[in-house]
Amino acid sequence: MAKPGIKDPTVLRSTRALRTLFSRPVSGLVGSAVAARLVTPQLEKLLSSAAGVRGPAGQAASLIGASVIGYGVGMGSMAALQKLRRQLIAHLLTYKQWIFEQTSTKTKLWAVLLKLLVGPGPHGLYEFEDVLPRLPLPTLEQTCSKYLDTVRPLLTVEEYATTEELVKSFKANQGPVLQKYLSDRRRKLKSWLADWWLTTAYLARRESIAVNVNFYMMATVKPEISRNPIARACQSLHVITRYYEMIQDRSLPPDMIMDMIPVCMESVRFMLGSCRIPGDHVDTLSLTPNSRHVVVICKGVYFRLDMYAEDESGKSRILSKAEIKPQLLWILDQTKDVSDVSAVASLTADNRQEWAKNRRLLLKSSVNAETIREIESAIFIAVLGNNTPRDENEQALLGLTGEGASRWFDKGLTIEFFDKTTMAVGNMEHSGADATHFNIMWEHCLQMEEFGPDGDIIVKHGEKIRSLDPPKRLQWQFDNEMKSIIDRSLQQYNEMKADVDLVIYHTKYGKRWMKKQNVSPDGFLQMAVQLAYWRMHGELTKTYEPASHRLFALGRTDNINPVSVHSVTWLKTMEDPKASDDVKISQLHDAIAYQSRVRLEATAGYGSDRHLLGLVCSARELGMDMPPIFNDKAYNLPMRLSTSQVPTNVGYYSDHLILESCVGGFGPFCHEGYGMLYCNMAGDMFNFNITSWKSCPSTDSRRLADAIDAALEDLKQLLEKRNSSDGQQKQPKL
Repeated sequence: MAKPGIKDPTVLRSTRALRTLFSRPVSGLVGSAVAARLVTPQLEKLLSSAAGVRGPAGQAASLIGASVIGYGVGMGSMAALQKLRRQLIAHLLTYKQWIFEQTSTKTKLWAVLLKLLVGPGPHGLYEFEDVLPRLPLPTLEQTCSKYLDTVRPLLTVEEYATTEELVKSFKANQGPVLQKYLSDRRRKLKSWLADWWLTTAYLARRESIAVNVNFYMMATVKPEISRNPIARACQSLHVITRYYEMIQDRSLPPDMIMDMIPVCMESVRFMLGSCRIPGDHVDTLSLTPNSRHVVVICKGVYFRLDMYAEDESGKSRILSKAEIKPQLLWILDQTKDVSDVSAVASLTADNRQEWAKNRRLLLKSSVNAETIREIESAIFIAVLGNNTPRDENEQALLGLTGEGASRWFDKGLTIEFFDKTTMAVGNMEHSGADATHFNIMWEHCLQMEEFGPDGDIIVKHGEKIRSLDPPKRLQWQFDNEMKSIIDRSLQQYNEMKADVDLVIYHTKYGKRWMKKQNVSPDGFLQMAVQLAYWRMHGELTKTYEPASHRLFALGRTDNINPVSVHSVTWLKTMEDPKASDDVKISQLHDAIAYQSRVRLEATAGYGSDRHLLGLVCSARELGMDMPPIFNDKAYNLPMRLSTSQVPTNVGYYSDHLILESCVGGFGPFCHEGYGMLYCNMAGDMFNFNITSWKSCPSTDSRRLADAIDAALEDLKQLLEKRNSSDGQQKQPKL
């Protein structure tokens, strides 16, 4: 299998030749040559008769005139063809039936035409952004119907009757007014949803972003390959900075479905060189284009590490791994005797209003202002940890929360390398970019890792290592008031961290077995999770599972809402000792089929949650009283299960990694809920990260993991028993 990660940005000679051949300048030259041959005689006659210009002067003037005309026609013709190509691509991308009918004749013809028009890559990072279609706006009837389907299994008969009446009233009264407002907004904007979603889901939220918003990823190198954290840090710093460089010069190849369907890449620019800035009422996102440095934190001490230096020719060039290594070793040496660890970073874990106020206090000192500028403008933050996690659960917890002095939670990316181990974690701020973008970069970093026989970095033979200035130590200046504020923030942070109940769980079988049963692996896992939750809590709950909107301009996500009347029916049957296996299996397939259908509909832009949010935001902008439908219990059900699957191929190629360590996660959406991320490992296992709050008496991450394990085992036995029975029935026919 080919290694995943980013596409090779190198342009093949054949592709470069074709692009040159069909470029506007070459088309202009061809037009000029053709015109010189065909148009020159006519121009010569025209000049002779009209202006009396004859002889060599007339010939020269005619040749120049014909060449200019031909060049303009050639250039204009190619520009028109290129514009037509993009218009055709834009038109083809509005076709979304391929999501539902991938083997139909129409879809196959569409795919052939789109593949030809898109052409061979690699393409520019934002090459297709302006041809992506706008996010559709479902009809009011479609969304109201889907909304009722979503909440029906979560309400009593009486509650559902009330909600049904409110929906009916909404469709007849406020709904059409708000729908028209949304329709007008869709015509005017690239996305009717994007700015509302960014603000309401992220920037306007006032609670701490630590655990509640940020997420993490982690992976560990096998100890027999390397135990050297600095060797791993050197490689990550180099590769991530190069990744940032490709974003800045737009050479990073865009994500493409089946190598031909472009998706939105807008969020990529918020991964690196970004920072969330706290505000009293709403935060903002800051971007620093062409940043040149990272900030390294070690034992609470901050350093600016310049990632570029001039080479012998005077050209600025990224530091090699071999050049980064002495810089990091110097930082370790400078901090070896530090005992009073500064926990100023814990301020970023406060609620946003409190952090905004304290940030202003910090900025009153020019010393602090300079350090904060360096942090917020850095490409990313690297942490050289001074402890060693005992196991994968502690590694994951540190990935999510840090340890007070090691997480500037506002930063787009913080990556930490622990002491005496090749365990590593990354912590990401979620506002600007979703996990899919970071996962691709994370996989790319893992793919690029290589270690020598001694577990150290590999230095190329003859590589010249430049003489560099050491990193710059950044300073802080705290008065007694600020020291007290930091102490209080650290105490609150430690209380929050101690309250996180995080468990890593590995399934006993994976995607490969599920596919052999002819079931959707994602739908199958969602049903197993519902069965586990049902058994543990005696009820179902509103569940979040994201569907990607990246087929559309500025697209992020929508909610699939995997819980349905079909899954409730199946759950009750599963717990009925009198129910037959055939009925259980039939109803399981019905529940999975529903989940698959609504997942595809949400991917095509026809989910209900984001449309309902748009209607709420429209009411606010119009100054209307909030329609009763949005004050109803059904609309405000707590999201007690927040789930997500991150597509990853890391298990298929990363022989140097401990696969059980390759996982990520996030916190629960509400206090009485769970956060759950799962990812496929080489088709034979899923790694789960489950989080909850210890202070909630009704939740328990370990119990839920055990319940999922039992549910998966029951489902495996159910389907294998059916397969065994089918085999026995078919035996006589063989």
